[in-house]
Amino acid sequence: MRRTHLKTFEASIPSKIELDLDDAIRDLKKYKNEFPYNLYSLSSRHVGYLKRMFAIIEGLKVPERLVE
Repeated sequence: MRRTHLKTFEASIPSKIELDLDDAIRDLKKYKNEFPYNLYSLSSRHVGYLKRMFAIIEGLKVPERLVE
């Protein structure tokens, strides 16, 4: 039963999360602080955090001053 819940949870994470830059940085830092020192011991919750981090990064727009 738990496996089904995990699949539903992971499926509920969008592939792209668009946030303002300051909100995105705050969320990325929050998720980063949740990770264990040893990355070999990641839980399913940490995998969800990783997917959210990737979705936030995917949704970020590059500021114009960095493009020029």
